[in-house]
Amino acid sequence: MAKKFPTIYHVKKEQVGSTDLADFLRNAIHRQFANKDYYIAREEIVEMPTHYSTSPRQLRGFMINENGKGHAIWFDVTDISTFNWAPGR
Repeated sequence: MAKKFPTIYHVKKEQVGSTDLADFLRNAIHRQFANKDYYIAREEIVEMPTHYSTSPRQLRGFMINENGKGHAIWFDVTDISTFNWAPGR
């Protein structure tokens, strides 16, 4: 059986513009779960190869809890060069 990979959304610099990357991603999640009771349970920042690239990609993942049901949303932010990759450092 082939390994199932999560959906990873590619984020382009043109989409983010002058908005803070974290704010942009949280707004995208909010739009996805509009009018639903949800919260972000965990956030992960990883650098790893994906099913579409053998070289490491910079990924930000959000684990979402919606009424007791778990969701994971991943964003590939590799193409954005002007962001703080490790907030708080």
